[in-house]
Amino acid sequence: MYESPTQTVPTIDAKGIETIRRDTCPLVAKTMEKCLRLMFATKDLSLVRNHLEQVWTDVLGQRLSLQDFVFAKEVRLGSYSQNKSTWPPAAILAQEAMEVDPRAEPLYGERIPYVVVEGRPGARLVDMVVSPHTVLRNPHRFRMNALYYITKQINPAMKRLLHLVGADIDSWFAALARPRVRPQPAVDTSKRSLNDITVASRATGAALGQRLVMPLSQTSGCVAGMSAGGKRKALFIRKNPSLQRIDRFYARQHCVICDSLSEALVCVDCASRPQEVALVLQTRLKQRERRMRMLTDVCLACTGGGSGCRLADSETQQATPSHVHAASSATEPTSAASRPYTVLLPRADSVACVCDSLDCPVLFSKYETSDVLRLLEQQLHEGLRCSNLF
Repeated sequence: MYESPTQTVPTIDAKGIETIRRDTCPLVAKTMEKCLRLMFATKDLSLVRNHLEQVWTDVLGQRLSLQDFVFAKEVRLGSYSQNKSTWPPAAILAQEAMEVDPRAEPLYGERIPYVVVEGRPGARLVDMVVSPHTVLRNPHRFRMNALYYITKQINPAMKRLLHLVGADIDSWFAALARPRVRPQPAVDTSKRSLNDITVASRATGAALGQRLVMPLSQTSGCVAGMSAGGKRKALFIRKNPSLQRIDRFYARQHCVICDSLSEALVCVDCASRPQEVALVLQTRLKQRERRMRMLTDVCLACTGGGSGCRLADSETQQATPSHVHAASSATEPTSAASRPYTVLLPRADSVACVCDSLDCPVLFSKYETSDVLRLLEQQLHEGLRCSNLF
């Protein structure tokens, strides 16, 4: 609606719908508000369908930020029944946090954030709920439950809105071409012991993603009862503890340079041009490093330094690149006394910060950028090796 004759952009005065409700995720609120604006501004239902198809594609392709999937429901511990299977997901997360640390008890009516991730077939909703902090710390182990967010959150809300104009949301979604899922970044497993084997916990009611890490000696009985193929798989997982999802075993199908079909990271045609491979991969890495530096600057300015700031000394690395110091050494002093309060930015692969607020979009961007940086670094080294540059 327009509140003044000079107003050019109309405002939406919503009452009781998903655009202003706090018990839904931001993804639903943003989608509904955008569809409302398209309907009132253009009166073209095809534009609304195009926008919904784009949202569905992004959700199915895991291309959206984790912040868009976070629910925040009120928890009232003490008012639920003794049967924990009937508790809401937020209350179960709060109870699990209290078992680890009794001081984590939430206030009565406090909102507990959580996300819904993919689980085994037939899993209950409470078994597919995890804390956003857990997903941020272990992005390689979890993937958002796209079908739940689409069929249980987005589509029901849009049905209530577009049913008045005769739109069939279910047929639109059924006719959608399923996108290719974005590959997840790999994980550095150099610090993990190869004497451990990760065994999926099959206990009843165990939360999704929970893993029982046991020494190999304690799993000898389980391994002894396996077939020859099962033993080979167990040994392979023991040597590769990061392979905890089935998509980790998928073979590569596309070249990272030209996106053509290839069994290797770099196709034969691109491998014949090693300088081009090095330039493309290094440029992508530098762009992400530059973005990581910008995000770090925002965090340092907001938190007043945070855990990533410290005084410069002979044992630490300056925030300014070394080649810049070398170029300016002839014109200005580089001693520690001339820069007694030099601020050192955290490493590009470090996202440690005093602030862990889930309301800040920079926090999610830092974690996502850090994961992409690890993937690009591995692609750079493997791509140079495939091109015989070293």
